[in-house]
Amino acid sequence: MIKKILKILLGLIAFFLLIGCIIFYSIFISVEKLTIQYKTLESTKIPESFNNISIGFFGDIEYNHFMQKDRLSKIVEQINKHHPDIILFGGDLIYHPEKSNPNDQTKNELVELLKKIKAPLGKFAVLGEQDYESEESLQLVKSILYESDFEILSNQILPLYNASPQAIQLLGIDSLLNDKVNIDTLNNLLTNDSFTIAFTHAPDTYAIKDFPLSHIQLAFAAHTHASQISYPILGSLNPIEGAKTYQRGIYTINNTTLCVNNGIGTSEIDMRLFSPPQLTIYRLIHKIEEPTKNNEQNQPNK
Repeated sequence: MIKKILKILLGLIAFFLLIGCIIFYSIFISVEKLTIQYKTLESTKIPESFNNISIGFFGDIEYNHFMQKDRLSKIVEQINKHHPDIILFGGDLIYHPEKSNPNDQTKNELVELLKKIKAPLGKFAVLGEQDYESEESLQLVKSILYESDFEILSNQILPLYNASPQAIQLLGIDSLLNDKVNIDTLNNLLTNDSFTIAFTHAPDTYAIKDFPLSHIQLAFAAHTHASQISYPILGSLNPIEGAKTYQRGIYTINNTTLCVNNGIGTSEIDMRLFSPPQLTIYRLIHKIEEPTKNNEQNQPNK
């Protein structure tokens, strides 16, 4: 009987130690442990000049709350270690600016850190719903991003070149949760001619009726934080507004690859479980178009 009681006690102690370790890891380690999600994408639409070029994407810095200078500095160092050629930021720079009251020190810290991110082919950003909390916060966020060498794209398309007249297209889509997405504008901008990368804040932007997804080969979104606390197999149990259709991970939608990034910051609670802060890096591969049978038949005999 005593042995049985001891086994039960030891089992309970082991269980609570495990729970304690998980909580400790989630609060003190996981929130700062940036994971790198490496992917490649091949396409005949990718110009040769963009072969092996890498695109780095992250969102949700949520600065001035749990994310402070020391933590962001470590993350910036890790981003630079992976040498992305292009950096895309998916919005929500400052944690609820109307609550956290960012001051000049906040601005100076963010400019200093974000300016250190290196990307030889450019750094680009879109805005999230928190960036629009007030006109004052909007102007502050825009100022910080511009001074940090980020170009903000608001329902705009931008051709990118790399030592060649051949280009890829970068489409920055404004905030869904602030009713800033203009489908007519996007439909007019996009064509099937060029390889197109789209990025926005809320992933359900890509689920809007009549959204021109067929013209986009690679798409990014943030916003969800991957719920911060997720569950193996089950994933997120409480999808948030703007992420009811697409919540986390990689989706293949016809010919479009959609990546929903975990973000790097936290909100509400400073804890991450099975949803680590994340930098997504996509490496572009120029795929040689195979000749059709008709073309092969028309080739002269050697």
